[in-house]
Amino acid sequence: FHGDEQANGFTEEQENALHLLTSLQKLEFTSCKVLQSLPQGLHRLSSLKELKVHRCPELRWLPEEGFPTSLQVLTLWGGSAEQKEQAEKLKEVYPTLRVDYH
Repeated sequence: FHGDEQANGFTEEQENALHLLTSLQKLEFTSCKVLQSLPQGLHRLSSLKELKVHRCPELRWLPEEGFPTSLQVLTLWGGSAEQKEQAEKLKEVYPTLRVDYH
């Protein structure tokens, strides 16, 4: 997802479509300036290994259901202090998760 300056969340149709991507290993959100939340169904993406969030300043990004246990790398670039704080807390829940900040 790149450069969406209008969507602050995901429609039910978009959420459902994302669930069909069962072999998806990498997902990136870049320059989504008003996006406030990631898709709630991320935890269902059982093959997801890498999640990148770049320049999404309004993102209150931790999905209620969490992330899939397959997630290995979370990259935050240009994120807020709140996002970094949340990412540090994620390390407690997902001890093998590597979090990179840029």
